[in-house]
Parts: sequence; structure tokens; C-alpha cells
Amino acid sequence: MRLAPLAIATALLCAPASAAGPFDGTWRGAQENVKSNNSTSHDTTIRIVDSRFTRIWGPTTNRQTIDVEVKPDGTVFGATSAAPGGATSRVRTREYTFSGKITGDTMVAELGSSLCAVKLTLKRTRS
Repeated sequence: MRLAPLAIATALLCAPASAAGPFDGTWRGAQENVKSNNSTSHDTTIRIVDSRFTRIWGPTTNRQTIDVEVKPDGTVFGATSAAPGGATSRVRTREYTFSGKITGDTMVAELGSSLCAVKLTLKRTRS
């Protein structure tokens, strides 16, 4: 009976650390300005690993990291909030969001705040 725990331990050690999510990969395409106080349109790239990625957003003086999750149905969402310009708690905080949907090999999403936003249209690239 001592072999059973050894077999289980061996199986766990040999199993992959995590399975790739169905949307994992490199996504490239256009970032189009839709509401601006500083944003510009340009090409962009996102790398999804284990159904997650991060995106930096906000003014130079107050950049925020948005942790984004891709749900099994392709829904993409992440949010963070911060006081503008590192201001005190007396100043209303601003929420930054990344939300969208993946259908097949296309992601359409919006990133930004009430003052500044972009639309992303990205395609998954195949190696």
C-alpha cells in the first residue's frame, strides 16, 4: 500500500503547472481613440497567459495597472480606481476599466475612463 502515495505524488509532479486557457496567445491590432484628453491611435499588442493579462492606463502622473481576466465565454473585464494625480481622498477617484468580448480570433474592447478612452480591435496571431 505504500506505492499508492508514491504514485499519486509522482502523478502530481508530472502534471503540467497550469493548462493554457482557450484565449491564451498574442493579440495584435489597432487602438483607436474614441474619447480624448491625451490618448492617441496606434497599433498595440496584448499577451494573454492563463486567461489573464495586465494593461497600464492613466495620465503620466498617475499610471494604474488594470488586471484583466478573460472568462470562459470570452468576456474580458478588469478595473481599478485611483485618485487623480495622486490627490488626497477628498478628491473623487477615477475608475479605469478594460471591458470587451472575444469571439473566435477577434477581441473588441474599450479601455479608459470617463475622460479618456480607446477602442481596441485585435486579432490573435498564430505562430
